[in-house]
Amino acid sequence: MDVIQGIKKSAAISMATRTLNPQYIICDEIGGKEETDEILSAVNTGVYFICSAHCESLDQLYKRPNIKILIENGIFEKLVLIEHKNTEFYIKDIAYV
Repeated sequence: MDVIQGIKKSAAISMATRTLNPQYIICDEIGGKEETDEILSAVNTGVYFICSAHCESLDQLYKRPNIKILIENGIFEKLVLIEHKNTEFYIKDIAYV
């Protein structure tokens, strides 16, 4: 497993796609335009993504313009809303897209 840190996510996605030949890329807190463009580009090379984006509901997630682009382009198979209560995490909702 390779970890890239200390640079912009969009640059890390591009670098990983070109040099590491990954099957999967895991990204925390996506949502920017540059990240969206790099994710769309990387998927065209056969890379799968596991990503997080902070929101209160799936409806709120769909309203984020760059996330909406990724969803509409079929980047994700499912969206999982995880809720944190006290010291535990729960699956609050799952949407198959």
